[in-house]
Amino acid sequence: MGVTKKISWIQAWHHVQRKEKQNGGVFLETTDSLIWKVKISIENTEVENQPFNSIKLSRNKNNWVQCFVSYDEEVSCLCFFDAGGPENLEEIIDIFITWG
Repeated sequence: MGVTKKISWIQAWHHVQRKEKQNGGVFLETTDSLIWKVKISIENTEVENQPFNSIKLSRNKNNWVQCFVSYDEEVSCLCFFDAGGPENLEEIIDIFITWG
């Protein structure tokens, strides 16, 4: 699946989920240290009770990924969290798509 299709998949997934609930969403940000951060609300979705094994891959200081599922106080719901190095955004999205 190409990058454009992956973005479209996340967009469609988000659209369906937002129709059914009020809190959460898909949050994407970068930091001053070039880290990608992704937070996706999964409460009341088809993946909410689906097992997810946390992932921690460290290839080098710019090529790493860390993912886990946890309750988030900020949006008051269960979320998928993912972070990665400056060139790992596509891999981050792949992990969620594969699980979701």
